[in-house]
Amino acid sequence: MLEFMKDMMHTKAAVRCGLSASAGASFMQDLDVLNAIGEQVENRKVRTLIDADWVLMQLADMFNADMADIFNPGTNTVRPVHEWPAVWRKMATSIKVVEKWDREGGKEGEVVDVKLLDRMRALENIGRHTDVRAYTDRVEVATDQQLMDQLIKGRKRARDRNTHSDTPSFI
Repeated sequence: MLEFMKDMMHTKAAVRCGLSASAGASFMQDLDVLNAIGEQVENRKVRTLIDADWVLMQLADMFNADMADIFNPGTNTVRPVHEWPAVWRKMATSIKVVEKWDREGGKEGEVVDVKLLDRMRALENIGRHTDVRAYTDRVEVATDQQLMDQLIKGRKRARDRNTHSDTPSFI
């Protein structure tokens, strides 16, 4: 089970344990194993304080970050990294700094290039979040009766269509 928790891939976990990939699939059929894995996942969420809401909040912070926060007011120069808000420091994947000596002999650095995480990717991930589901169509059926009514209407439409055609109806 600990091997499974590394990447949530039952076939890879089985191979890492010296078993066949198919053994991993059969392992996942055991209800006790599934319950134990669910418990471990829940423990990890509690321990790390990372859950779906936390992920969504991080993505929202990244998307809503204001670029003006990392520039010096009135100029087109980038502030020193230690003055950036935390969200921008976390989004930076690389920073190029040119070091210069000032007149007093001290060294100072000037940020000349910054590569950041893709904010549109953050927006896409927000849209794919299970609670947002911006990119999926929802079909909501409140009761079994409503589902039955939809099936009956569909059969009736199909029957009516076939009645008006030369082909026999099998519905």
